[in-house]
Amino acid sequence: MSATVNKLVYGDLTFTDDEIQDGEVYDAVALLSDALEIGTINVGLYIRDEETGAALTAFRRNEKLLYYYRDKLRGTYYIESIQRTGKYTYEISANNAVALLEQSNHLGGIYTGQTVAEVVSDIVSGTGVTVEIKTIFQGHKLYGWLPIATARDNLPQVLFAIRAY
Repeated sequence: MSATVNKLVYGDLTFTDDEIQDGEVYDAVALLSDALEIGTINVGLYIRDEETGAALTAFRRNEKLLYYYRDKLRGTYYIESIQRTGKYTYEISANNAVALLEQSNHLGGIYTGQTVAEVVSDIVSGTGVTVEIKTIFQGHKLYGWLPIATARDNLPQVLFAIRAY
């Protein structure tokens, strides 16, 4: 018996190489770090168990999907859609956390010395995304204006202001 190379975990369901027919992972980083790219995963599954199929099609948008490669977590994604494409086949499409930032608006504002920790916390609040700010950047004070925009658009502005990525 060979070792499992690819594994997907969705709630209580686990899919391995036996069920995964094909798939594609897309991750990108903007060269100038001026934008946050949305990473995606698209996977085709072959599922003969009707209960598992029913659980798949009863998905809720933005539920977590974990992708492991050789038992190492390679990505946490949030489900965009699951479609039944045949009697036993299903397609899962999911995005990384940047898509959650895209779905949320940030009201912007004028900043007069608020810390990076405060502003970033404000930008990501309500998105479901957790961020970790290195200690060296947390206390930096920010001055200036952020427009009303998506959290995905405003977060890179803060990163640019503190020369981070």
